[in-house]
Amino acid sequence: MAKDGTIREVISHWEALHRSVEADHLEAELGETKGQLEQSNAALESAQAELVALKEKAAAMEAQIAELQQKLGQQTKVAANQKQRAEKAEAAQKKSADEANKAREAEKNTQNMLAKVQKDLQQSTSEREQLKAANDKLQKDLAAAIAARNESAEALKTAQAELQKMKQEASEPKKVAVAEDKEKKAEEPPKPENAPEKTEQPKEEKPEAPKAK
Repeated sequence: MAKDGTIREVISHWEALHRSVEADHLEAELGETKGQLEQSNAALESAQAELVALKEKAAAMEAQIAELQQKLGQQTKVAANQKQRAEKAEAAQKKSADEANKAREAEKNTQNMLAKVQKDLQQSTSEREQLKAANDKLQKDLAAAIAARNESAEALKTAQAELQKMKQEASEPKKVAVAEDKEKKAEEPPKPENAPEKTEQPKEEKPEAPKAK
């Protein structure tokens, strides 16, 4: 027992040496464990930092994914609009092709109509020339007929004038004969009442027909 009353264990030298070695060994293990703990703490801190970095990277990737999704949506809309435009363009092209076919058909019909009109025009021109020639001939015939009528009228007037003149010339001798007959009767002695009176009638001369010119 110690002076202070504490009961102390009395150990041998070898046991004390053994405990000293064991303590050194435990101290070495403790130092090694402390070193491992420090490494573990460093690794943990590194892992936490990497985790934070990974979270930030994940957040950035999510933002990028959201942005890409937004762009994808926009591109989808653009693609839909382009598809709609392409469909409209295709429909317009088809319509234009149909209109072009109709235009070609209309042009063909117009050319056929133009050819028919030209043919009819040529025929009408020929008929017009024939009618003009016939009209010219009728005008000439009419002019000749009018000239012949005028000539016949002049000839008729001339013949009537000659006939009137011949009638006048034929009536003059008759008047002279009647006057002479009256003079003879006045000079003759009176006849008996019972004797028949003979009178000589003057012969009437027929006028000559006018000669045709």
